[in-house]
Amino acid sequence: TGSKSVRLLVLGDSGVGKSTMQHALCCGEVQKSIPYTVGSTLNAFVHASPSVGECYVECVDVGGATTYRRARAVFYQEPYHGVILVHDLTNKRSNVNLSQWVGELLGSSSYSWEQAPAGGGGAASSSPSSHRLVLRSPSGTVPVLFVGNKKDVAWGDKARSQNVPNSAVPFIANDQILISSYDRSAFARGTLEGDKMYSFLEHVV
Repeated sequence: TGSKSVRLLVLGDSGVGKSTMQHALCCGEVQKSIPYTVGSTLNAFVHASPSVGECYVECVDVGGATTYRRARAVFYQEPYHGVILVHDLTNKRSNVNLSQWVGELLGSSSYSWEQAPAGGGGAASSSPSSHRLVLRSPSGTVPVLFVGNKKDVAWGDKARSQNVPNSAVPFIANDQILISSYDRSAFARGTLEGDKMYSFLEHVV
């Protein structure tokens, strides 16, 4: 009781692997037979933060099927503290569509991308594994992490240079991670991906 809690939204097209990524992040295990999400899937975990102590992280995987687009608005009305935008490294359309997801989330095309200032350690440090990207809109700012999924079936290292999720964000390469959510070590501390996710969570809390 008394622990801090935050809410993350996981957004992206249907079939990009949001549910397997969410399961890997929240449960620390691989689950290959996950059905398509209808509505949303809620999962949670405890993030041990050196700044605020134990923090309860609620992770909401929002279904990506266009059929449910109008119904998704209900998930955006509840307070959220961070956003994970997921695209499929084998499907370039899925990363082009991320800008549409941002517009849907905000209900507006009036937003900009910014970086938190470097220095001071934590999420705003200048380390390659630090997270600094924020989405600014009239309602405020929120940390955002881009995740390119299915690296195991994409182009290997070439994916890092061939997939920039949003050309309007010239510094996005510094705030995205490329993973295979079928990899048990996808978010392991000590890896760039795991440390970037940890830094993102620190930015959120």
